[in-house]
Amino acid sequence: MSDQDRNAAEDLEKQLAVLSEDDAGVAAFQRDQALIAQEVKDNPDKPVAEWSTGRWVRLSQEDKDAWYARQAEHQRTLVPRMQESARQTINARAQMLRDARITPSEVSIYDRKEAEANRLLVDQVPFSARLFPVLAGEAKRTGKTPEEVATIWQTKAAERWELVSQIDQLRTEANAEVDAATTVEAVNEVVTQYLDSLQKIK
Repeated sequence: MSDQDRNAAEDLEKQLAVLSEDDAGVAAFQRDQALIAQEVKDNPDKPVAEWSTGRWVRLSQEDKDAWYARQAEHQRTLVPRMQESARQTINARAQMLRDARITPSEVSIYDRKEAEANRLLVDQVPFSARLFPVLAGEAKRTGKTPEEVATIWQTKAAERWELVSQIDQLRTEANAEVDAATTVEAVNEVVTQYLDSLQKIK
């Protein structure tokens, strides 16, 4: 229970001492105590500060303890559910951004271009249209040399991998922070910051 709730509960308890001096009031408290206890069970996540003074002070200590226990159990089970939902959101948004920047239909052709560029510039395989069909076609279309086209492709491939790396790093870090979060508020804060970070990726 938070300090705010503890203070609210203590203030309400002080009022009980005054109210209980009225015998008729005490009798009224006792008559509807069962109804109030049921309301507590039906509202396990309701902060103490939001309970009306008259209704909270009518509860027995046993009912109050039960309410606190139910509130703690509600919070304990709520956080894991929120964590799972957050992980799904984090992973899905990462995939959405990757697909928006590099569509699935483009992946295979990008990979093939990168492979041909690396074979020409890194492995230094002698150029021929038979061994480098994609590179040959692009060189003919643009009027550039195979080496110039291959250099452009390598640069674009590096930019593409840098983008993927940034997204995956943010995704991994956010999932780790969600796993470490112990409150619903902390989980929500991680997701909010993560989505903001994704929007800043160029």
